[in-house]
Amino acid sequence: MAPAPSDEVAPAAVADRVCGRCRKSFEGDPDAHPTAQQGWWACAGCREALSGPVVRRDRP
Repeated sequence: MAPAPSDEVAPAAVADRVCGRCRKSFEGDPDAHPTAQQGWWACAGCREALSGPVVRRDRP
């Protein structure tokens, strides 16, 4: 089923984000799910401080 036109997010809506922890502005992720685009955001530094380092699992 195709999404309703009201469910679509314009590219301008994801251009900039503000970290909910340090209030730093950073570029949003245009590939994120539309519902996630409206959620709480953390910049890379705060995300690592809150969640720990990102572990890449694509290496053999």
